[in-house]
Amino acid sequence: MGEHAGASQTELSRRVAGVEDRLARFEMDRDRKDKELNEKYETLRVGLENEALAREILQERKLKELKLVESGVTLDLNLERQGRMEAEMRVAKSLDDRCIALSVELGAHTYG
Repeated sequence: MGEHAGASQTELSRRVAGVEDRLARFEMDRDRKDKELNEKYETLRVGLENEALAREILQERKLKELKLVESGVTLDLNLERQGRMEAEMRVAKSLDDRCIALSVELGAHTYG
């Protein structure tokens, strides 16, 4: 029975070694997968940060563009307003000049 016990002990040791080997491979595989997942997570996190930064930069550009357009429209409106006022003043002066000329003409006919 001593031989059988020795063989059983050897078989048990071999099985334990096999289990330990499988456990070690499992742990290495798990560690590798954890590392891959962490790398993917980090890549996604950096990508999202870059996307947020790009969106912020785009928003700032669009805001600047909007302000430029707004300034341009305001300038155009002011120029149109100024042009209209100058045209109204020319029309008023022309009417005044024409009224004066008609008054003079009418006076010349009345007293002439």
